[in-house]
Amino acid sequence: MNKARRAQLIEASHQIRDLLEQIQSLQEEEQEAFDNLPESLQQSQQGSESEQAATRLNDARDALEEAISAVEDASG
Repeated sequence: MNKARRAQLIEASHQIRDLLEQIQSLQEEEQEAFDNLPESLQQSQQGSESEQAATRLNDARDALEEAISAVEDASG
């Protein structure tokens, strides 16, 4: 791999890390919002949607971490 492509991959990795931080922050906020709901609301449709959103954001976070690892591996 030449230097130009390696530099592009490193930049892409930094951009993915920025996205990861944003997703992580949103996931933590959504989880906190769910945790702060009264138990009766946690069992409601609203609570279920909030919990699912937090779970999906966590899944997205995991995928971004894998993407970062793959890009870093590719860049050597």
